[in-house]
Amino acid sequence: MKSRGILSILVIMMALALVAGCSDTSSPAGSDFSNNIPDDDDYAMIAEDIAYAITDPVDGLIAMWAPNPPQDFPGDPGDPQIDHRDFSQLRDTTFTHRGFTTTIDVTFFDAEDNTYEVYDPETSVRMSRELTMEGGHYNDFRQVEVELYSFLTMDNILATDTVHVINDTGSRSEIGEMQGRWRDHFQTWDALHDWESTDINIHVDHENHPYPLSGSVYHHTLLEKTMTNGHTTRTFTLEVGSTTTFDGTNWALVVMDNGDQFMINLDNGRSHRRPRP
Repeated sequence: MKSRGILSILVIMMALALVAGCSDTSSPAGSDFSNNIPDDDDYAMIAEDIAYAITDPVDGLIAMWAPNPPQDFPGDPGDPQIDHRDFSQLRDTTFTHRGFTTTIDVTFFDAEDNTYEVYDPETSVRMSRELTMEGGHYNDFRQVEVELYSFLTMDNILATDTVHVINDTGSRSEIGEMQGRWRDHFQTWDALHDWESTDINIHVDHENHPYPLSGSVYHHTLLEKTMTNGHTTRTFTLEVGSTTTFDGTNWALVVMDNGDQFMINLDNGRSHRRPRP
């Protein structure tokens, strides 16, 4: 009887161990990653990605809404940068700036829709600009490869106009990896951001009006990401839509497709969740 009792206990222990082994997943206890429905942390992460895509000084949307994206003046080191708000310096060109190679194809229009390759401050009322960028951001903790395409139209570009109106569509693909504070904490991702900007108003006096006065951007984000936190690994795919609205201040409002709201600081590119009502 005693040996049979010991055998029964061993069988029970083995069964418990087997159940525990089968239920041991790479997800934290209490989490359910069997589907790809975004949770609060996922939306916060997407908001951070959108903030980065809008405010980055090299390949962010605000930088690209200038007639000339930021670039170094072609010439000897120390030459001034091209004034990226001066239409007269805008040409079909290819250049490299801070690790990104950019190609621009631009066309100017007069009031009768005649086309020109060079800007005329008295007759050019509109321009179209096709832009591609390839490059990356690299440091000891973060490596991101970016490919970007944008087609932009800008109205109200006469020398007497004070507010440009921009509409553009584009896509941005990212492949990246980031090391966390600890060696065994890291993440990799493959993301595609499509956007459509509607009636973005930009004041020509950028010194006194540095932020978009009005307008909105719709982002569609498709993200595949793997996050490792010690012995826990989570791999997931997310698809999220969002709308970002500008009001002339250094804060932009992001509304996710589930109703969650975030504020983006256009000065430092950080996002903050707004309390739910």
